[in-house]
Amino acid sequence: MNRRWTQDPYVVAFPEHLPFWQAAARQELLLPVCRDCGEWHWYPRPHCPFCRSNAVEWQEAVGGATLHTWTLVQRPQGEIVLAYVRLREGPLMLTRLIDVAPDRLSIDMPLGVAFETAPEGRHAPVFRPQEWPTALPLTADRTSPWRGR
Repeated sequence: MNRRWTQDPYVVAFPEHLPFWQAAARQELLLPVCRDCGEWHWYPRPHCPFCRSNAVEWQEAVGGATLHTWTLVQRPQGEIVLAYVRLREGPLMLTRLIDVAPDRLSIDMPLGVAFETAPEGRHAPVFRPQEWPTALPLTADRTSPWRGR
């Protein structure tokens, strides 16, 4: 682990999340997946919340989601949209929405991942509206035809 990561309070508190933060710095969204039952999950943990297996690994997500719910948060720097999004792989993720006016939001609207750099240098996934064909579901092995996006 290089100096950048040893100084990061998120990584120091949860070193098992290091692959997530490293991938985010490369503009990639990684999620934990159980090798035994095949379920994707979020929030990261050392065991599968579905079958309790310890055979959990990180895999790249396709980056697509739909809007599950949202709220407006007033901050001194301005209003932000805080949302739960349903990732194409299945899990819900708490995130921020960008590049959209609150009056344009609707449940189940398609979203795509983007990455923002926090003041301390960490990259975090955020989501923005995105058009994608709804006729391309995940395949039986939970992969997506969008892998090469």
